[in-house]
Formats: sequence, structure tokens, C-alpha cells
Amino acid sequence: MLRLLWSLLLVVGIANVSHAQAKIDAPRMFEHAMLLFNRGDYQSAYPYFSTLIYEKFADPRAYYYRGLSAWRMGAYESAKDDFRSGAELEMANPDGLGLLAFQMYRIQGAARLALEAARNDARLAAYERREKERWQRFSGATENVTAPAPMPPAAEKVE
Repeated sequence: MLRLLWSLLLVVGIANVSHAQAKIDAPRMFEHAMLLFNRGDYQSAYPYFSTLIYEKFADPRAYYYRGLSAWRMGAYESAKDDFRSGAELEMANPDGLGLLAFQMYRIQGAARLALEAARNDARLAAYERREKERWQRFSGATENVTAPAPMPPAAEKVE
């Protein structure tokens, strides 16, 4: 009977611990991950950024810094994937573009170039999406919209 009671308490305790772990304090976890990253402990920072991403932390910096951590550990393709995902999230809410660029000023070199390339690609894709929507809205077109026809060649000058 005592063994059954202990087993029951153990199961209830494990359930409570797993439930408590399900609720994370995302801003605090992000601060801790940034502390590790800024110390140069990229291997320890990476799982914190991954947890934030898994928990749907809606901040592109989680993707960017996870990518930067991966970059510093030599996983360049994984880093580029994170840069792309972060850039797409950033373009979904473009209000903080200037602030984010300022916060990333410490990141320099090849990693920054790869990050900015992903941001520029996402910016261009968002612009093209908005322009296509605008074109459809103002032209009344509901089907596939194409670019306007090119201008005819200029007439030759007669002397």
C-alpha cells in the first residue's frame, strides 16, 4: 500500500513538473539566451532560442540569434534557414524594422551579410506581394495579373 502511495505521488509530481515546464517565461528566456550568446557560449544559447521558436515566440530575433549561433558553430545552411524564417516573420510585422536593425548592429562579417541577404529577399518578396495585391485591387483583375505590355519602339526620325 505504501509503495502504491509513493508511486501515485511520483506520477502526480512528474505531471505537475511537466505542466509547469510547458509554461515558459519567454521574455526572460530570451534575455538568458542573449546573455549566453553575448558571452560567446553559442552552443548553450542555441537550445534556448530553439525552445522560444518551438513555443511560437513571435520575435524574429529568436530566429536570427539561433541562426547566428548556428553560424558561429559552423552550421551555415541551418543558419541561413533561420535567417529566412526570421525575415519572413519580420516582414509580417514591418513596424519594428528600424529598431531591429539598430539592435543587430553588433553583428558583423559574413554572418551579418547572410542575415541581411535574407532580410532583403524577404523585403522584396513582401513588396512584390503588396504590389500584386494593389494591382489586382485597382485594375479589377481577379485572375493572374501580368506586367503591362512593353512600350512600342520609337519611330525613326525622318529628315
